[in-house]
Amino acid sequence: MRASHLIAVSEATRGDLMKRYGEGVGGKTSVIHEGISEEFHPASEEEKKRVRIKYELPEIFFLYVGAAKEHKNVQMLIDALPQGKALVLVTGGKESVALRLKDGVIMLSGVPEEDLPALYSAAACLISPSLAEGFNFPVLEAFACGCPVIATKRGSTPEVAGSFASLIEPTPEELRKAMENPPVGNTLEAMAHAKTFSWERAAKQTADIYASLLSRIR
Repeated sequence: MRASHLIAVSEATRGDLMKRYGEGVGGKTSVIHEGISEEFHPASEEEKKRVRIKYELPEIFFLYVGAAKEHKNVQMLIDALPQGKALVLVTGGKESVALRLKDGVIMLSGVPEEDLPALYSAAACLISPSLAEGFNFPVLEAFACGCPVIATKRGSTPEVAGSFASLIEPTPEELRKAMENPPVGNTLEAMAHAKTFSWERAAKQTADIYASLLSRIR
């Protein structure tokens, strides 16, 4: 690889680069975590009621936000949903058409960005069943909105979630068990954790790297 320096969005991505291009790449790769929008914060009761009415949602539901590509593991999540529980999928794309839904599953496509904070805030828990993630935005967005998180121990998710999510193996049994006993609490600590992932911090770190590289060629 001829690049003078690389920026990876997570240590997991840096590790993937090293596996692909060799250990030497690691020495010229900096990790700069991405940020989340300040629009993600706990919604008011009025806002939560509005999205429940708008999308005809039950009072208590699990939430998934993201694509439906195979590595996202959405079908396993659907299949693992316990009877009597509700799961809302905010997804889209051609892969979502192939999903086999069942009772209790509601799929929403084309949800505007401005509705997401209220959906996170209204959900009992966000579930991220992914098998691979370079950087897991929904986990941090959920934290910022005061929503507990169940996520899998894969890719960058443990790195991004820290100790604030309920981390599980991506199996039907683990997913089912987690939904039968969803996490509660730690919302204030998780919200504070999410706030450390800011675009201002990412921009400053990126600018510092560019300045350092430019200083070497002057």
